[in-house]
Amino acid sequence: MHLFVMRLADGVRIYYVNELLSLITNLSDPNNQFLRGTETKTENCEIIMSSSLPSIPSVEEVENISSTKDLIYRLKQSNLGLTENDFDVLSYHKIIGRTFLMLTEEKLESRGVKLGPSLNIVYSINKIMEQSVKSTSTKTKRKSRVSVEDELDDVDILREEFREIVNEKFRTAPGLNSKINFSLLLKDVYCVCGEDTISGTTLRDFYSYNTNLSKHTYPIVRKWVERKKRIYGNKYKAYTYQ
Repeated sequence: MHLFVMRLADGVRIYYVNELLSLITNLSDPNNQFLRGTETKTENCEIIMSSSLPSIPSVEEVENISSTKDLIYRLKQSNLGLTENDFDVLSYHKIIGRTFLMLTEEKLESRGVKLGPSLNIVYSINKIMEQSVKSTSTKTKRKSRVSVEDELDDVDILREEFREIVNEKFRTAPGLNSKINFSLLLKDVYCVCGEDTISGTTLRDFYSYNTNLSKHTYPIVRKWVERKKRIYGNKYKAYTYQ
């Protein structure tokens, strides 16, 4: 073991060289806890910085901007690629949010704006429009999925309305021991809802409490039931059959 001797005024202090080398090695080790903690903090800072960057503004947000200064400030935040020349055009023509969305290449060039700034400004407007369309489309899809799930919550009510109509109109003969004519029922459903929209097995199982309807078959049965209720004067009410 190597020794490192340092003479000081108050005596002799001995340092083990191996210990010093071990300390240096630990500091350079990527698995060192201290270094890992530092790296984690750095990564967290990068994530926070990236997540705090403003997104492309929506059409509604731009429409509500009532001053040129505020519009330019928001567009600078959105990283749409607009340059200072583009902002000078907006400032010179006193463009605000609503008028910004109305700009076209032809309108800009007719006011003497060069081709480059005209194309860049129109490109930014199109990006804002596309972003709003995508956002609206996503919300619509979510709403439709939620509405389907809400309808499926009422499947038991629909089943009782379905059974009530079937029991009265599609029994082969009156009485407790009579059977349901599912072939005739299926033909009637096809007549109302179109050919091959649902299988006879699905109707039979739904009638017998063996299964529920899927999101595709629920609207078909609902359409048929509503049609029959209108024809028969809405006299059917849902109740539980024993």
